[in-house]
Amino acid sequence: MGLHLDTRSQEIRKILKQIKVVLANNPNVIEDTIQVNFGEIADSSANIKMYMYINETDYRKFLNIKEEILCSLLALIEKDNIELAYPTQTVYIKNDEGEKV
Repeated sequence: MGLHLDTRSQEIRKILKQIKVVLANNPNVIEDTIQVNFGEIADSSANIKMYMYINETDYRKFLNIKEEILCSLLALIEKDNIELAYPTQTVYIKNDEGEKV
């Protein structure tokens, strides 16, 4: 999950803990497989890496569980007014005098 680069470090720490709680409280997630880490600062996002096993072998049921987890995670970040990142670029244009505009 990529968070906006303006997300403050204390907000990232808080959301990491909250994600771990959401996953641990889901009866379909195998608790001792949960790994949630601040994985990297990329070009346009602060990335949170999540890894877990789901206790389901039926693919349709798995997709429903995955959807439930993702919706719970979106609700979590919405509640804390944290923005997801999207790819961006800044373009600087110089005028004839060489000044950025």
